Amino acid sequence: GLTQVIQRFGSGSKASSKAHHPRRYALSFRANMGHLTPPILESIRILTPKGQPMVPKNGIVLEAPLGTPVLAIFDGVVKYTGRIKGFGTIVIIDHGDGFMSLSGYLSRAFVQPGKDVLEGETIGIAGPGGFVGSGVYLEIRKNGIPIDPLTCIDTRGMKIQ
Repeated sequence: GLTQVIQRFGSGSKASSKAHHPRRYALSFRANMGHLTPPILESIRILTPKGQPMVPKNGIVLEAPLGTPVLAIFDGVVKYTGRIKGFGTIVIIDHGDGFMSLSGYLSRAFVQPGKDVLEGETIGIAGPGGFVGSGVYLEIRKNGIPIDPLTCIDTRGMKIQ
């Protein structure tokens, strides 16, 4: 299941040094927290475990139409792509310094393990989201421990429930 995949690939190794977006220079994930690119730019709304009990407790769901591009929230190296029961197709990206992101509910992933990705790069497309019509599930971890994605991504203009 998801826990085993995270334990295997979410070890917090250093991301490739060549995966830094030019405008970010050498800034770290931590230095950009609160300003990271949301995985979906035009989300209908963001669902949280507090407001929506069906949302998995370690992340958030960004509702969006089927086929909406899903973006890397920060530079990193893809560690895993595959299907996990209850999460559809997922992509795990190692952002270095122990930070990793997991994007789930994808109908298709466009990246493979080992690929360097830049912040804002399309990594897949939104798919069916279980209890929501469609969108993307986002989970962020630091050294394997979940942290609130709302403290990391730029949510200006988005409706949060």
